[in-house]
Amino acid sequence: MELHGIQLTPGPGGEAAVKYEAEAQFVAERIEALLREPAMIRQGEDLRPVRPGDIVILLRSPGSCAGHYRRALEARGIPVSAGAGGSVLDTGEAAVLRSFLQVLDNPLQDIPLEAVLASPVFRFTADHLGSIRAACPEGALFEALTRAGETGDTQAGAFLDLVQSLRQAARLENLTRLLEEIYARTHMEAVFAAMDGGEKRRRNLEFLYETAASFEQGGRRDLAQFLAFLDTQGACQRQ
Repeated sequence: MELHGIQLTPGPGGEAAVKYEAEAQFVAERIEALLREPAMIRQGEDLRPVRPGDIVILLRSPGSCAGHYRRALEARGIPVSAGAGGSVLDTGEAAVLRSFLQVLDNPLQDIPLEAVLASPVFRFTADHLGSIRAACPEGALFEALTRAGETGDTQAGAFLDLVQSLRQAARLENLTRLLEEIYARTHMEAVFAAMDGGEKRRRNLEFLYETAASFEQGGRRDLAQFLAFLDTQGACQRQ
């Protein structure tokens, strides 16, 4: 048995949302490590590597927090099955896009930034992220990432350049144009289309683009407003 403590930092969505997200990210990292090592389990008389289907997460209130776990696992390319369906925002691909939009709006948010970096789109490994944080343990993760980029980390530097460019686009362009640039420059649609259920994942990203277009028709184009809209309006209930 293992016992771990998780340090929480204030963030959007309230204390419960921050708690669920932090716990889900931690559990997803541990599962990713078990699959990567890999951990060995017994099957009959033999040992074999653990598979995703061998792992079960028991939740006291899945209706409140299952979506956080699903997003954290799918963002790392780990297949997940839950007893109940959810909205488009509960899918891994939509969660990565939403987290990336949160980073563009405010890069000093550790939880969405870590989710984006560890996602199949950017592929920072847990060891790489750990070394970045170890070199700069104080302050926001983005500050540690900036220091890594300044000291020759090419993967960090490329990500920082992309974020800087897209943050400028977010100030100058409308939402749909911003999403077009994100999809084109990160190849996000292609990344998720190549995964299991790829066509459905691609449609989910397309639906989020359509949601942004509808949002703009109301005369609004601010990224922060769009993120708040996704949080409060239940805009993504189709799968």
